[in-house]
Amino acid sequence: METLIKSIKSKVMKLNQYEWDPENDVIGYGTFAEVFRAKDNNGHYAALKIYREAITKGSTGGAFQNKYTLEEEYKKGELLAHTNVIRYINLDYIVHVDSMQRSVSYPVLVMEYADAGNLSDWLKSTNPPTEAEAIKIAREVLNGLAYLHEQSIIHRDLKPGNILFKKDRMGNKVVKISDFGISRDTLQDSTNRPSATAGVGTIDYMAPEQLLKKTYGLNGEVSNRTDLWAAGVMLYRMLTGKMPFGEENKDYENIHSEIISKEPDYGKVPTKYQPVIKACLQKHASARPADANSVLRMLEDGPKKSSEGTIIPDDNQRTQINPDPFKDKQQQQQKDKVFALPPPKPKPIGKYIAIVAAVILVIFLGVKFLHGGTDNVTNMQLRDSRGVDYTYTGMVRNNVPDGNGTATYPNKDSYTGDWKNGDPDNGTINYANNAKYVGHRKDFYFEGEGTYYYANGDRYEGNWSRSKKDGTGKFTFSNGESYQGDWKNDMRNGNGTEIFPTGEKYVGPFVNDKYEGKGTLNYQNGDQYVGDFSNGLRTGKGIKYFNADNGYKGDKYEGGFTNGQFSGQGIYYWHNGDTYDGNWVNDKRSGEGIYTHAGTKYKEMWLYGTRISSNAM
Repeated sequence: METLIKSIKSKVMKLNQYEWDPENDVIGYGTFAEVFRAKDNNGHYAALKIYREAITKGSTGGAFQNKYTLEEEYKKGELLAHTNVIRYINLDYIVHVDSMQRSVSYPVLVMEYADAGNLSDWLKSTNPPTEAEAIKIAREVLNGLAYLHEQSIIHRDLKPGNILFKKDRMGNKVVKISDFGISRDTLQDSTNRPSATAGVGTIDYMAPEQLLKKTYGLNGEVSNRTDLWAAGVMLYRMLTGKMPFGEENKDYENIHSEIISKEPDYGKVPTKYQPVIKACLQKHASARPADANSVLRMLEDGPKKSSEGTIIPDDNQRTQINPDPFKDKQQQQQKDKVFALPPPKPKPIGKYIAIVAAVILVIFLGVKFLHGGTDNVTNMQLRDSRGVDYTYTGMVRNNVPDGNGTATYPNKDSYTGDWKNGDPDNGTINYANNAKYVGHRKDFYFEGEGTYYYANGDRYEGNWSRSKKDGTGKFTFSNGESYQGDWKNDMRNGNGTEIFPTGEKYVGPFVNDKYEGKGTLNYQNGDQYVGDFSNGLRTGKGIKYFNADNGYKGDKYEGGFTNGQFSGQGIYYWHNGDTYDGNWVNDKRSGEGIYTHAGTKYKEMWLYGTRISSNAM
């Protein structure tokens, strides 16, 4: 092993046509790898990524190999081709023979060399990006993300250190998104199983669902919208010079807490860019824009008008918003509230006070003797029917709470309200975690009408059955999202209306918390979908109306949908009277179709949005 270290540190290394000096050509350090600048035989540069443990110990992958390997990273990146994504050239191996004649090989990832530094260093320099430069960078990052997401790659570790720059022929810096070490390839991993890298990333740029997936994620997982959060954090930093979370205290736990609970100071951001950053930094992934193209449109103050005249619009320009269903919310502790009954008014004693008093006394003593009597106690130590000890102050009958009273439990929870035969009936539970329930109870369950106030600001008002939402009710989230309608077994089942903070609105049936059946979805920009839903997405037959004033106003698509995209047979109607009737795949025309323009029909062949042929009929 000593021989390996010395050989690397003391001379120029060679790998086929590449050579580099490990001492002077280091251009980047990562958690588990180093990156070197290498020159080939023609004088061209490339970047070589090698495991740090491979360099110091001669191992092939080190402690991270089970989760992240350069081989896996190369598989994700080898077929990627986009101006704003780093190019993966090759994967090779260095073989070393130690003093014991043992052969050790380790992988080397060969990538495009970005010669103009990275965003992290630029932000720390004395001349950080201007506002115009920041918007250009953001635009190119979003273009790269749109491509990656189209290729089923979720980056999951987007940050300034992974935003590289390469100069073009005119000397301008071009963004290159790099480092797919912990990215997720949803094309290869199509099972939707939970990711193995939960909580992995750089805390400053991690989205809430990377910390609490079940609470903030889409279907309890990270998604394309996770990268949009990181893009929003970077744009905030570029425009303000500050971090939106953890600026004052950079301790990991503090940043974690602020990401979950704090809103950034948007007043520091130029007014015209506040909406786009606010959209990206919504806590719940379901409240963020659906894709990178949607953020791009916001950044550009809305999509541009089409200038193509009667030419058929490119399918890539007509971005569809794919809504995600109202996501499962973590069930929290159960809660309660009661309305105290007013005490009876004393009746007048009358003329014969002594006689009446004696009669009352006799009756009182008799009732108390026969029925145990009613008393008002203070700090009485009791145990409820569940076997839980508590301290009680209030009315008792037969030595059990009956009437109005207050119970305090050792865990600091408390209940105030009506009791019947020792059990809470109708009142208020105040929980130690600041949650609260106000309403009816039975056998210690929420039962009937009641309102539960969650500690995080969420609220449910409606009907309960054995502490589960059941019947009709309204759930309002602290971020402004809401659902009102039918519930069954703590999930939305039946008809209801869901309204998102972004302005999107769904009206229709739900099955087990997901859109299912025929419904209507109104988009933030005014577009509308009316048709079939399955498993929370537009699947089946439907109509998409384009109402937004963005160049497609008045257009309409009627036909098949799969997972929110045009799929199968469908007709697209342009507002100028043109139509296309044919086959679609993933929002793009693919297959045979008939295009009608100015009364003339053309038989056309398309391949994934590219027209192959067009012949007049």
